[in-house]
Amino acid sequence: MNIAPRDFADWRENSSESLERTELREALQRALDTLSLPRGSHLLRDVQNYSTAETAKILGILWSA
Repeated sequence: MNIAPRDFADWRENSSESLERTELREALQRALDTLSLPRGSHLLRDVQNYSTAETAKILGILWSA
C-alpha cells in the first residue's frame, strides 16, 4: 500500500487579498455613509433581523405601516 501525503489548500490570506478586502470595506463604508438612514439602522435590520417597526422604536423614530 502506497500512502502519499495529501496537498492541503493554504487558507492564509495573501497581501493582494488583504488589500482587496480593505478596499472593499472602505468602499462599503463610504456607500453606507451616503445613506440618509440613522446610524446603526442597517445593522438592526440586516444583521440583528429586527423588523422595520422594531428598528424605528429602538431608534426613536415615528413610523407607521
